[in-house]
Amino acid sequence: MSNSPGWIRGNVTRDPEISQVGKNNSDLLKFGIASDKSWRDNDGDWQSETSFYEVIAWRKTAEMAGSLLQKGDAVLVTGNWEQQRWENENGENRSRVVFNANGVFFDVIGLTGVDRRERGNGSKPSSAKRGGSDSYDYDEEPF
Repeated sequence: MSNSPGWIRGNVTRDPEISQVGKNNSDLLKFGIASDKSWRDNDGDWQSETSFYEVIAWRKTAEMAGSLLQKGDAVLVTGNWEQQRWENENGENRSRVVFNANGVFFDVIGLTGVDRRERGNGSKPSSAKRGGSDSYDYDEEPF
């Protein structure tokens, strides 16, 4: 199952957790994604369903995504499905399927604004929305 490529589009469900693992202290990032699916049933009524996925990322992908992502961010993640297997403390075989990300991208479809985030100083993001009085004047020279 580790060679099954795919992608997930959804929202980050919790702030990502980054840690260093192994002999080389490789960065490992863990976060969740909620992905919505909508369809019309046989009666023409809209139905919806939300699926939740566990995502991991390694090394540079972990470092970059871990420094940018926050709970609620809309993302598109590319990678491979991976089944992890282990034996618990009672000797029982356990397994779970995770998505091993090799690319994490902000989903900009439907973007109505951009927040500039300041990390570590507790300040709130300042918002710059498209259009309105904050929009760029394309007739003005940039020099």
